[in-house]
Amino acid sequence: MALLLAAIEVLDTDAIQSAILSAVIWLASLFLAISAGSFADRAGYHRRLLAGANLLRIVILSGVPIATAFGVLSLMQLAVIGLCSVLSNVSENGLFATTLPSELYVAGQAASYTGRTVAILARPHVGGLLVQLAGVPAAVGVDAATAVAASLRRSVESATYGASLTG
Repeated sequence: MALLLAAIEVLDTDAIQSAILSAVIWLASLFLAISAGSFADRAGYHRRLLAGANLLRIVILSGVPIATAFGVLSLMQLAVIGLCSVLSNVSENGLFATTLPSELYVAGQAASYTGRTVAILARPHVGGLLVQLAGVPAAVGVDAATAVAASLRRSVESATYGASLTG
């Protein structure tokens, strides 16, 4: 939502340009997710793909407020953020399936999807409030900060869980 609002408010995009940005992100989910997911599954690069996609997403998200301040924000920058989100989601799902023991898989999936559902339901309301209070660039900055926090959490959980499997 913040990406589309950034496109509308900062770049002054019209309805067609906003629809194209949204379509790029959804088409990436449709086409890129399948090929990236198969690549990650075959090559076993779930962690690397997740780390790379999250790092690139964080860097570009962090640059949105700066690019906005200097008037150089582009639709391409926003589209790449969406593509990185798709890659992150694909690799996270694969990593989840390969790291969790089979006896914990159903409970883990239930907990994961509960968290995702809460996030999906809360995101528009919290994001809209943040945009109203602080503006679109600040909301995108907060998105970058939460992406950093989520990546750090995943790293700690992965290291802790990996240590419990080996030791």
